Amino acid sequence: MDIRTKTTMTPRMYLVFCRTYYAQRFKAVRRIMTVIGAVLVIAGFYCFYNIGQLAALICLWVGVFLCIYPRLMHRKTYKEMKNKAQTLYFKFTDGGMRVKVGGERTEHRYEDLKSVVERKNSFVIICGKDSGVMVDKRELSPEEIKTLSDAFKRSAPYKYSKK
Repeated sequence: MDIRTKTTMTPRMYLVFCRTYYAQRFKAVRRIMTVIGAVLVIAGFYCFYNIGQLAALICLWVGVFLCIYPRLMHRKTYKEMKNKAQTLYFKFTDGGMRVKVGGERTEHRYEDLKSVVERKNSFVIICGKDSGVMVDKRELSPEEIKTLSDAFKRSAPYKYSKK
């Protein structure tokens, strides 16, 4: 397998990347924060009727914040990235992939990838703790998409998202 492609990042692609990256990277934290937030909202209603309005207000405010914030935590990173027009060049081989961004080249073996999310129009590849890339499927043929999907499924944690 020797597949070469490029992805030119647009603001819309950055938004999809940031949402997917944060959803995968902080999956457990998001769930925990949402559960704690829901418990605090319920406690807020209990406090309203049994303890006092100030305690209820505090519980409700913190609970709603903990339920909503995990879904919006990607926004700061997106605002920093959205105006940076970048083109990423990829070379996929049997053992791994090479990514060239600007003048910097990095290599990743498929086994070392943290996770891969296949979306309708792209692959979001989380390479490490603080790095990830997005491959635009519109630049690939159907055979190349199938080949990449199979390679990712064999070697890395893989998820298909219909969004």
